[in-house]
Amino acid sequence: MKKFIIIGSILIILALSVTTYYFYQKNVAENELDSYISDYGIPSKEIKNVDFHFSFKTGASFSKLITMKDDPDNLYAFYYELKSKTVGFEGDVYGNSVGFDSPLISKLKYQPSEKVKNME
Repeated sequence: MKKFIIIGSILIILALSVTTYYFYQKNVAENELDSYISDYGIPSKEIKNVDFHFSFKTGASFSKLITMKDDPDNLYAFYYELKSKTVGFEGDVYGNSVGFDSPLISKLKYQPSEKVKNME
């Protein structure tokens, strides 16, 4: 019986530790993403929808996908990679993935600021 109590206690502590670490990482990612989005220059009053995601597919990263009120066909995707602790951007212009070096980025209403371009 003591073995079950010890094993159960260890599993509970482990689960609490993993959960706490996840929420800590989520908070760090949200703060970094919000700062980057602010530096990018998207006014919050123009945002229609923000989706926050966590993904293991992309190497354990959090992302914010932003849809604008007046341009729902295009998407701004900002991601925070946990391993490298870096923030990045990828746009979706009429179904095409674009980065800062793509000519299609000019189709987005809000262009990256010089500060954000220099971070890349």
